[in-house]
Formats: sequence, C-alpha cells, structure tokens
Amino acid sequence: MDNKKQFSEEEMKKLKEIQEAYLEIQHNLGQIAVGKLRLEQQISKLDELKTNLEKEFINTQETEIVFVEEINKKYGEGVLNPETGEFNSK
Repeated sequence: MDNKKQFSEEEMKKLKEIQEAYLEIQHNLGQIAVGKLRLEQQISKLDELKTNLEKEFINTQETEIVFVEEINKKYGEGVLNPETGEFNSK
C-alpha cells in the first residue's frame, strides 16, 4: 500500500511563502539584536563619558574653591570683573 500523497503546486507555493516569511523574520530579529547591542555599547560609552565629566566637574569646583580662598587671602573679599581683571574690595 502506497501512503504517499503529492502536495499541489498551490500548497507548495504556500509552504515556500511560509518558509520565506520565517527566514525574513529571523533575519530581522538578528538585525534588531545587533542594533540593540550597538545601542547598549553606545549607552555604555556615554555613561563612561558622563562619569568622567562629572569627575572633571568636581575637580574644577575644588580648583575654584582653592583659587577663591587664595584670592580672598591676597585681596580680601570683593568682586572681580572677569573682563577687565579689576577687583573691587567690599
């Protein structure tokens, strides 16, 4: 007894369409995964840059504090015109 059946051309066409749809979906999912990985790498780099800038900000604040203390010791308290360099004591 022969249990073999033959799919019709239409059934074979539909099967091929389904297989191609799965391949396209897999391809697109792969592209999304790679895109997401690249974004995560960019976020990591941005976080690193942000951390470095925050450290620089704190260091600049500390430098400013020391500078103001030195200026106050030298000139007393007052106001500096940064454009002319003129200092007016209080």
